[in-house]
Amino acid sequence: VFAGLTASCWAGWLRGDATATLLLPFAHWLLAAHTCHDATHGSLSSLPWVNYWLQFSAHPIFFNVFVWIPQHLFSHHQYTNDVLLDVDVHHFAPA
Repeated sequence: VFAGLTASCWAGWLRGDATATLLLPFAHWLLAAHTCHDATHGSLSSLPWVNYWLQFSAHPIFFNVFVWIPQHLFSHHQYTNDVLLDVDVHHFAPA
C-alpha cells in the first residue's frame, strides 16, 4: 500500500501535479518508516536480497543507507542512550 502511494506520488510529481508533490514527502515517510527501517535491520524478509534492495526505499528523500547503517545500527544499537557514544541522542540538541 505504502509503495503504491509513494509510486503514485512520484508519478504525479513527474507530471507536475501539485497535490502529488505535496503528498510525496508524507507518502515516502510512510514507506520509509516501515519498509526501509525493517529492511536495514534485516527483519523485513527472511530473504537477505529482499532486505538489501528494500533498504533503498528511503532514497532520496529521507536518508542515505550508507550513512544510516554506520550511524543507526552501529552507533545507536550498540550504545543506546549512551550520551557519549549514541549519535541518535544528539539529533535534536542545539548546535
